[in-house]
Amino acid sequence: MSNLTQTTGYLVGNVFRLWADYWLAERPSVPPLFRVREGANREVFFGTPEPAESVLSFLSAQDRDRDFAFTPSAGWVLDEKHYLGDWCVFAVQLKR
Repeated sequence: MSNLTQTTGYLVGNVFRLWADYWLAERPSVPPLFRVREGANREVFFGTPEPAESVLSFLSAQDRDRDFAFTPSAGWVLDEKHYLGDWCVFAVQLKR
């Protein structure tokens, strides 16, 4: 892999693109998606106020992605002072 594909910006930008493409095929608007933090293993955590079943359908649609591994995650990643209510969290990292 080149240095470009190993950058966080490359991963984050592509996840936002995949998120928007998926939802625009499903409905007329794209739900909010927030980059929450980076993990110790170069994964990036994302959070959304979308219901878990909606997010799981997005994640299962990404199973065939050749570049990125999508994994559901626990809500402990979120800071309760900034993310009020029910949030769904998932992690994404480059496949090696």
